[in-house]
Amino acid sequence: MKALIVDPSSTVAYTLSSLFGKFCINTQVAKSGHEALYMLENLSVDILCFSYELGDMNGIEFFVSAKSQKLLHQQPGLMFTSTHSRLITSQALEAGVTDCISKNNLEQLEQFVKQFSASNHTRISGKVLLVEDSATTALFYRQMLERLGLVVDISQSAEDAIVKFTANSYDLVVTDYFLAGRGTGFTVIRAVRDAVGKKSTTPILAISSSDDMVRKVEILRNGANDFVAKPVVAEELEVRVFNLLNIRRLMSRLESQHDAMKDLAMRDQLTSLYNRHYLQEAVPGLMDNAHKSGQPLSMMVVDIDHFKHINDSYGHRTGDSVIEQVAKALQKICRNQDLVARVGGEEFVVVLPGMTVDDAFARGEDFRLKIEALIPESIAITVSIGIATVTHAETYDGLFNRADGAMYRAKLAGRNRVELV
Repeated sequence: MKALIVDPSSTVAYTLSSLFGKFCINTQVAKSGHEALYMLENLSVDILCFSYELGDMNGIEFFVSAKSQKLLHQQPGLMFTSTHSRLITSQALEAGVTDCISKNNLEQLEQFVKQFSASNHTRISGKVLLVEDSATTALFYRQMLERLGLVVDISQSAEDAIVKFTANSYDLVVTDYFLAGRGTGFTVIRAVRDAVGKKSTTPILAISSSDDMVRKVEILRNGANDFVAKPVVAEELEVRVFNLLNIRRLMSRLESQHDAMKDLAMRDQLTSLYNRHYLQEAVPGLMDNAHKSGQPLSMMVVDIDHFKHINDSYGHRTGDSVIEQVAKALQKICRNQDLVARVGGEEFVVVLPGMTVDDAFARGEDFRLKIEALIPESIAITVSIGIATVTHAETYDGLFNRADGAMYRAKLAGRNRVELV
């Protein structure tokens, strides 16, 4: 089973992924409503778990959009809220959301997921490439696999199977050893294992009428994960298919958890923006691309003016709220290709690929004015901004230091201004 989690916070997403993982439910994560809608166009999920506050839209709007675009069918949808608004709950239930759950009540979610998992534990899903040259035998295998809930593509030859495998994504390959054409099951197995990226890890179940133990060992040694001898017993084939797909699902969950942990380590916990460590890893590559393509790349360093006074006068909780609201405002003015990070207490960095210094200055001025009008927590705030555009063969440290220096010049010149270097 697979769940789609939609929440801007990496911390929340990781917590929910871990909870679903307790019940062997694999997860995919989207950070916004639009990203989730895009993922659902090519992703089949069994359950949705989304926040009401998604940044680009609210959870009800996301759910209604997914239904209107026919991206959902009968999957349960759970919406998280940070408030206890009866109006929001009523609107969500009227839109078809299964239940609304407070972010402070994970026990309610765990109970729902436990019951959902128990009622669906026998279901499996996925797409299988079946390689079998006998039409009668292929029909028998296909019917059995489809009864399990699997989608089946059939090839009669190794050559055709390789073409289909290259063009499509499969969760399992089931191949006979003897096939029509010049290739054999060995040919299919080697092609799968020689594939690029994660496709090379696709599980393979080999079938053969030969009782030759040497051949069986050779099939496994060449990369098959399991082996079934003919005549095939339906129950045995079902169990082996289920086990292979279950192992693949568990491995995918481990990879998802690893990716979530890695993402968590590269993000600021308060704002969910990237942190300084991510910048140091990602920006040099963007700069190399700019050098090679001859395209501009600008960096904007943003610092909240008199932030120590805010903390001292209103407390750190209010200061954190100010930082969060500035971060959200910064994200709203940025494009998808821009990289936004929090690198210090009240300091942010925006990397702007393909943007000249003049365009970056206009972007900085726009942001400065929006912050001046923001009034977070009823506190008037301003920002000082420094901008630099990468020069030939410049390093990340060099670019950052120049933009940071321009920001400090903006401070010295009276704050609430944009300075170029």
